[in-house]
Parts: sequence; structure tokens; C-alpha cells
Amino acid sequence: MAQFKWLGEDQLDPPQQWVKEYGPCEQVAVPKKDGTTTVVEAPPGGFPINSIIPYDFTDERSIRVLRADPRFQEVV
Repeated sequence: MAQFKWLGEDQLDPPQQWVKEYGPCEQVAVPKKDGTTTVVEAPPGGFPINSIIPYDFTDERSIRVLRADPRFQEVV
């Protein structure tokens, strides 16, 4: 099982020029090995920056995708 922390959209490299301000993340859709997706809904107001996503990821493809995404950091 692995848990991840939401670092925010401003971690993207390069930042999207047409976006003036990033809002909170309201849901996380992560692909799974079998081709489906896991959708984790955020609490009202979205995931705050540096908050842990309340879901334990166990699918190996999901973990690889989240590790490769600069918006997330694995919590050890």
C-alpha cells in the first residue's frame, strides 16, 4: 500500500501560460492495471496543498503513475 501527498498544480513544469491561478484539486482519477480508473473524491473545497490523499493505492500501475506525476509525492 502506498499513500501520496498532493503538492499542487503549480508543480507542473513548465507552468501552463494560459492559467492565471490553479484551484484546489477536487478529484484524483488514477489508471489501474486492468484499464479502469480509481476516482478519489476530495473533501469540500478540494485537497489542500501538502495534504495526504485519503486512499491507499495498491495497484502497481497506479503507484507508477503517481510516482511519475510531479503534482504528487509519495508518503513514506
